[in-house]
Amino acid sequence: PLDLQAYTFLKHRHRAPKQSLSPYLALLMPAIDTGATLQMAEPVSALLRARALGDLQSLLRVQNPSLQPVTIEAEAGPLPMPRGTRGVGCGFSAGVDSMSTLALSQQGRLLPISHLVTLNVGAMGDDAEARALFEKYRARVESFAASEGYTALPIDSNLALFYQSDANEFSKTVTLRNLVPILAFQHLISVYYLSSTHPMEDIFIGRTERMSRADPMLLPMLSTEVQFQADSGTYLTRVEKTRLIQDVPYAQAHLDVCVAPPERRLAVGNCSHCWKCGRTLLTLELLGTLHQFAGVFDLATFKEKRPEIIRELAMRAMEGDGSIDLEVFRLAQAHGKLPRWLNLRLLTGLGPRSWSFRHHVGKLIARLWPAP
Repeated sequence: PLDLQAYTFLKHRHRAPKQSLSPYLALLMPAIDTGATLQMAEPVSALLRARALGDLQSLLRVQNPSLQPVTIEAEAGPLPMPRGTRGVGCGFSAGVDSMSTLALSQQGRLLPISHLVTLNVGAMGDDAEARALFEKYRARVESFAASEGYTALPIDSNLALFYQSDANEFSKTVTLRNLVPILAFQHLISVYYLSSTHPMEDIFIGRTERMSRADPMLLPMLSTEVQFQADSGTYLTRVEKTRLIQDVPYAQAHLDVCVAPPERRLAVGNCSHCWKCGRTLLTLELLGTLHQFAGVFDLATFKEKRPEIIRELAMRAMEGDGSIDLEVFRLAQAHGKLPRWLNLRLLTGLGPRSWSFRHHVGKLIARLWPAP
């Protein structure tokens, strides 16, 4: 059975409403993957059921044409309106996206956020190191929330057990995975912000390995009568988000962007040389605020591995899948660190054709970009 355990939820002895949509949404993608019939014994949101029968399935199959149409056997019924005051939640990974969502909220550009959610839905894997990493992140969100005046809601789950096929790989199902647990807490959260991964120019409906490329269209389809799902920060580029948080004290003290293996993140936090650490550090360097993040990054390691970081990031940018990595090199040109004759648009057009081409151009860019 699907198991969602929220530490704060249990500690405060709240009772979940009998009518929970989590199993319905959790099993939708595996059902579409196999073409199985999805049956629900309890009534589900009439709004969500209608979308799942039509637009939602259609969008998911556009992203992945191998998915099969699924029959849904579920009675539609109105959700009971939760009593009392409910909050506004957002995911908290301590990365650039979630930190910028908090900053936008504090600036009045989003509703005031009350709940910070940290999830275990498969992003960290399912081995012992992944379990330990989630426990580290659980402690982090509880500590951060207590110091900054939020309510922490860390949620553990066995959701990944239902997503074992290639069609259900994490990036292909990330939006559904992240929203499944939130629907179990509609009595606590009325609006939930999912921090955008992609800037507006990368948003589209089409065949893709990244479900999140369609988040602004997906999230309204996953909303219910009593809980609204919304994206936040899609109109900002990653560079603009980094600029937004660069002078924020809690970001300087807690920023965590690393994608190194779990055992590495358990030991040191940010490794300071994986592609995501490197992208963030190069951006901060160009913005002139790198030194302000010395408490969460090893700047000596970054300095030592900087040419390699630039080469590898340039190779990623030339793979042609989105503009987030490319932003760093545009910023470098704008700051006079790379020559204007370097035609980034042409390079990203040619790059996907050859690993060797990307490798040699990446080495060239690393030589052209001077040390600060």
